[in-house]
Amino acid sequence: MKLTDRQLAFATEYIKDFNGTNAAIRAGYRKSGARVTASRLLTKSNIQRKIAEFQQKAQSAAIMTLEEALEVLSQIARGRVADYIDADGRLDLQAIATANPSAIQAIEVTETKGGKGRSVEVTKFRLRDPQGAIERIAKMLGWDKPDKHEHEFTSFADLMKAVSDAENAGHASDG
Repeated sequence: MKLTDRQLAFATEYIKDFNGTNAAIRAGYRKSGARVTASRLLTKSNIQRKIAEFQQKAQSAAIMTLEEALEVLSQIARGRVADYIDADGRLDLQAIATANPSAIQAIEVTETKGGKGRSVEVTKFRLRDPQGAIERIAKMLGWDKPDKHEHEFTSFADLMKAVSDAENAGHASDG
């Protein structure tokens, strides 16, 4: 059975805080009977299905996909110091926000005393480990698994013949 507009609003509001009374009020039901209304609505199978559907969508949206994880790791692997330095060799704070923020691990700003009592602000930044990101990508995609070379030998003699043939093939190409 199709939900009414207020029932749909109730289901939408309910997943925000799982408080039936408040969801009923926010959906437009009377405040004086909101608790009873919420209890009644939560027993309806079509409303339960809609709430479950909303929960599934919210959960799916909250969980990082493999593609998203690989994208972030790729950004980390591609991080280069040169991407954050301006033409004068100084740290470009605008570039940090736009170039590749995933690659930045830390930014540290310290103030030190310079000549004539003036203070100098020193900004240091550190990139995340690109090699570690590449290794993680390789592991996730199975790039680091060795190739299997399987041969079936029915006897030790067959194994020795295969070794001999391989050695002979190597000598034949030398010559």
